[in-house]
Amino acid sequence: EITVDMKGIKTVSGVKIVQNDFNPKDDKISEELLPGIIKIKISTDKIFWWDATYVEENTIGATAGETTIINFQTPQDIRYLQFIINDQSFGKNFAVTLAEISIF
Repeated sequence: EITVDMKGIKTVSGVKIVQNDFNPKDDKISEELLPGIIKIKISTDKIFWWDATYVEENTIGATAGETTIINFQTPQDIRYLQFIINDQSFGKNFAVTLAEISIF
């Protein structure tokens, strides 16, 4: 879970999610660390949260280096964004990786 505080109310239309681009030698490892689903919650006060899109879970590209644009239902005046990603199992450990989250 990642919570972003924009330090004031901003109008936000969506987010861009970029998957990590791994070293080709680590392809077997990298595929297991790329999430396929992300939940995005938004808030003005960090008390009440609502889904940023029409669905609770948003499918994102699960290929190394892939970019996914997620548009909100309508532009929203918010201060906080919360990104929730489930861990991927990797052997005895659990881990997940993303390269970039951009807010627009």
